[in-house]
Amino acid sequence: MGRYRHSAESLMRRIAKQNYLSPVHLAVDLNNFFSLEHEIPIGIYDVNHIVGDVEINLGNSETGYDGLNGRYNKLTNILYSKDEKGAFGSPFVDSVRTSVTEETTEALQIFYLRPSLEEDYCNKLLSSCGKMFTQVAGGEFTTALLSADNPSVTIEVKK
Repeated sequence: MGRYRHSAESLMRRIAKQNYLSPVHLAVDLNNFFSLEHEIPIGIYDVNHIVGDVEINLGNSETGYDGLNGRYNKLTNILYSKDEKGAFGSPFVDSVRTSVTEETTEALQIFYLRPSLEEDYCNKLLSSCGKMFTQVAGGEFTTALLSADNPSVTIEVKK
């Protein structure tokens, strides 16, 4: 079985091969920029296609979804996000079901931060990216950091 590359590593490899990224739309382009700048995978999801609470789990042989890469992606032993309908994101590829479009008005970004990073640095990074995203795209942002000391967060979504 081959090694999976997380999305930021895949983006960097594409650019190194001079297979440059084509603009998609503002939200995806900003997400790719942040991912490349900070060398971490970042998922972005349309909140209007998320049902109920979001959880982060470790996948098993039953876990997977149709991804933006055009394939069904199995998530065995891979960190992933899920809602009431099932899995929708991972550090490797996002799902078709919750993908953002130009019509997206509310998005959830999940930064898959390295556990070795200091919490203070992580909070500053999230705040900085949130400020830049909203300066360019408009809107408001809220950040929350999951950690060993804070394994659960609640973010109220205004619908």
